[in-house]
Amino acid sequence: MLRRALLILAAVAVVVGSGLAGVWFARSPARLGRSSPLTLSAIVGADAIVVQAGTTGKVRLVAVKEGDMVQAGQLIAWLEAPELRESVRAAEDAVRDAQRRLDALRSGRPSRERLKLARAEAEATAAQRALEQAEELSRQVPDLTERVATARRALDEATLQLASAEADANQGNVVSPSTADTGGGVALESSGDGENTGESAVETPAANPVPDFVREARRRKEAAARALARAEEQLRRAERAARQLAALADRVSSTAVAVDEARKELSERIAAEGRGGSEEERLRREVREAQAIAAQARARLREAVVVAAAGGLVEHVAVSAGQELAEGEAIATLRQLNPVWAEVTLAPNAVNRVHRKQKVTLSIPSSERIAAVGEIASMAPRSTHRESPWTVKVVFPNPQHQLLPGAEVQLTFR
Repeated sequence: MLRRALLILAAVAVVVGSGLAGVWFARSPARLGRSSPLTLSAIVGADAIVVQAGTTGKVRLVAVKEGDMVQAGQLIAWLEAPELRESVRAAEDAVRDAQRRLDALRSGRPSRERLKLARAEAEATAAQRALEQAEELSRQVPDLTERVATARRALDEATLQLASAEADANQGNVVSPSTADTGGGVALESSGDGENTGESAVETPAANPVPDFVREARRRKEAAARALARAEEQLRRAERAARQLAALADRVSSTAVAVDEARKELSERIAAEGRGGSEEERLRREVREAQAIAAQARARLREAVVVAAAGGLVEHVAVSAGQELAEGEAIATLRQLNPVWAEVTLAPNAVNRVHRKQKVTLSIPSSERIAAVGEIASMAPRSTHRESPWTVKVVFPNPQHQLLPGAEVQLTFR
């Protein structure tokens, strides 16, 4: 009997304990936390990209300024590299010389490959000429900018002088009739015959001619306006040439590659025909070696055109035109704006609520609208201590660049 009573009490205790545990578990902070999203404040960050000089040279042109938005491949700076340019010319001369000797051995054998090579060489020459012309125009940008400013000041001055001259002329026209009333007015009133009246009618329109100094002021203003228009047109051409430098350099590089390919096809054609023996093989080898050296020289020269590796915001420009740079020296710092990221710190007891690749929404506190949806890229404790907080990094796409570094946002982990 006593045993049965003890068993009943034990069963009741188990039931009551389970109920209390369930109530505690349901009301515990961890359980409540899982039923609601985790929202934390964060600051938008962006990776920095340091644009460096690929070769030694003097800065000829800086094509961006701090605060500019740039796209991948956009021109950042242009370096003068006379030694590299000279090495390219020497290498290309060596290629042409070797090719001429090889052609002399073949003694003028027309073929499709030879015509293709001639066309490729003509295109390469035209591309190089266009690049050199653009370089020459781009060097004139600073001088033309100053010339436009000077011409604008001259036009403003000529405009003021014309206004002053016209005011003086108008003042003179007001005085003339009063003078005629005191002196010549009597003669006009006393002349009653038709002959005198006719003479007065002829002379009246010429009584207030445009003074010479007004005409001269107008001429100076028109000349100043034409000078300003010419200077602005020249500046537009120079700036347009500067913007085309990267594209023209790419064209020079691509046409040079086309020339090399055409020469390779011609060499393979001659090799297949098996004519010329060991002497021709030696000349073909010289041509190939010269082509390899020229390609390397062109690749080095291409590094004088500094472009953005990725799109972003120009945060800092470290150089100016005329500055000497060493290879690897920083030219500018960009902030990559797509993607961007934000980091938050989680307490140890909240780490189990997040995981890698988890979707996270980003909202702007002022509008509380969802601006982007990203995912957790990394999460790690700050130290080896068991109670150490964790750093969680979330990456967000930002194709429209609406999220800028330093912006305050809200992150919601769902």
